[in-house]
Amino acid sequence: MTSNLQEVKNVLSHPIAERLNVIMSSKDPRAIVEAMPDEELWLTIKTIGEHDCLPILNLASAEQTQYFLDIELWKRSSFLKEKSLEWLTLLKECGDKKVLQWVYEGDADLVVLALKEFVFIMKKETSDDNPLEKEWPFSLPPSTMDGSYYYQCDSAKSDEIIRPILELVAFEEAFGKRLCSAGGGAGSL
Repeated sequence: MTSNLQEVKNVLSHPIAERLNVIMSSKDPRAIVEAMPDEELWLTIKTIGEHDCLPILNLASAEQTQYFLDIELWKRSSFLKEKSLEWLTLLKECGDKKVLQWVYEGDADLVVLALKEFVFIMKKETSDDNPLEKEWPFSLPPSTMDGSYYYQCDSAKSDEIIRPILELVAFEEAFGKRLCSAGGGAGSL
């Protein structure tokens, strides 16, 4: 049995409420977190509390993070918009590296769905077109990162979370085009 598996076994032998401390006081917390079964890690996070477990969430692999989001953001076949904002907040609180891990290594369809639920996007049609002079559905001022696509978040709360994520990935052309071309969401494109 490898050392990591022994340490995981040790973590799992503790009551869930103690697991965060056991993991974080180990020699290699990341290795332990990544070696833990997804279900056990999710139960640990849910039992202790998402905010208290940010150190564990930050260490989770892209696959583990995707597992959490698949459970948390869906009720049967319905996407839970407000729950997604909660989890985007948690990812953002973990830092840029975690957000980028989710964007580039997570389920691309879920990434686009989670972001587009809060954003209205308008494309500049001609060089003379000024989207800032058009009517927008929400009260916040629209923004652009490339001068071609303009976006507006549906609320101040979502803007506080979504804008930094969009700015973080703005220079990834393929992702930006995919988000901008996605239909539906907070507004038509």
